[in-house]
Amino acid sequence: MDIDEYLEKGYLQVNVLFEIIGSPKEHVEQTINKILETVEKEKGIEVIEKDTAEVEDSGEGMFSCFSEVELLAKDLEKITWIAFNFTPASIEIIEPGKISLKDTDMTAFMGDLLAKLHDVSSKNVAISNQNLGLQRNLNAVIRNCILALLVSSDKSDEELANLLGMNKEDVGRIVGLMIKEGTVIQKEDKYSRK
Repeated sequence: MDIDEYLEKGYLQVNVLFEIIGSPKEHVEQTINKILETVEKEKGIEVIEKDTAEVEDSGEGMFSCFSEVELLAKDLEKITWIAFNFTPASIEIIEPGKISLKDTDMTAFMGDLLAKLHDVSSKNVAISNQNLGLQRNLNAVIRNCILALLVSSDKSDEELANLLGMNKEDVGRIVGLMIKEGTVIQKEDKYSRK
């Protein structure tokens, strides 16, 4: 492969660092390999060299792997495709030293960027809404568990915390809200159903 020939045709010489963090180890290895295979098969991209590290244990059940890839990309659109689809740790343009863009290329790039930002924003809103729903449901389950535990006898917040597998401060906060709502009453250091 003659790199200079590609550069004369307008290709960009680029170093891309892909990094994957996740679990299990096999998933990390499969993911990095799939990314590399996809990039190598992409029309308008020529891989010059790739160096992939072994998957390493990052602690707490997580694994990581990186691959440094030197490639030739037909145009800025191909680099954008890599950035948006694989979110590499870094992209370094080696050659050419100066890039001029047509207004249509910049418009296409901005359109792609805005579409990706819109997609990320939509997913963020959906995840936030899902998280709020899960929090509401979890709070309802905890409140129902507290009420169920208080059926047989009055209990302190420490006893409730031990039975629920939660810390005492969080239980105290929830029980405090339940007292304000009138579903639980406090008798000295113990709580009972109203």
